Order: sequence, then C-alpha cells, then structure tokens
Amino acid sequence: MKKLRLEEVNKRNSLTWTACNDDSRSGIWRKLFLESFGGKFTREGRYWIWDENKKQEIPRKCWIFSKENKEVRIVNFLEYCKDNNLSRSAMYEVMNGKRRQYKGYTFVAEELHGIKIIRLGSPSIDNTSTEEV
Repeated sequence: MKKLRLEEVNKRNSLTWTACNDDSRSGIWRKLFLESFGGKFTREGRYWIWDENKKQEIPRKCWIFSKENKEVRIVNFLEYCKDNNLSRSAMYEVMNGKRRQYKGYTFVAEELHGIKIIRLGSPSIDNTSTEEV
C-alpha cells in the first residue's frame, strides 16, 4: 500500500500526486487522502488539486431514498451508485416510477435548495435514523 504524504499531494510527479491523479485507482486514493487529512480536491484541467481550506459546498439538489426503512440522502448520484455497486439506470427507473424498488432502494423525494418535493405514492420513512451521502 502506498503511503500518502500531505506535503507531496500538490507536487507534480511525486508518489502521492501520481496516486491521486494518474493512477488507475486515483478516485480511491483521493478518498483515502481526504479521510486522513480533510480538505477538498478540485479539478483543474486534467488534474486534481487539493486545498485544505475548502469546505464541502451546500448541495443544491439531493435525492432521498429509503432502504430498510432508513432515509438515505444522495448528493452525488453517480459517485454513490459507483461506491455501492448500483446500476444508475435502474436507480433512475426507481426515481421515475418505472420500478418500485431496486436492491431494497425505494424513491421517497427530491430536495431542491432545501425544499423537499415528495412524489405521490412515496413510502413513509422512520426519520429516527438518517444517513447522508
């Protein structure tokens, strides 16, 4: 396993920079780096630049699903589907009402700028446990 170093993350062609930019598993390395050091990666042209002072932006849109009566808020739909081995097209079909559920996920609502848009026929959720992704 590679050792990710804070001082090398923005230094071109260093071991950490290469792992976070040119490696075939660079997404995984960036995620591990953020878990260790915080901050945020931003895309500048072809490469990713890390900044420790940047905070996560407030999402404009998120999707709310229910899995096993727990609310799951998805901010980055593509990344969530990749991380959880879900088919994007099947999840879109659940959102559009063409499917009732996919791998236990049922669509509840869409949130736009903090306003929840609930679709007719959405299942009720036990709001005691919420997982935000």
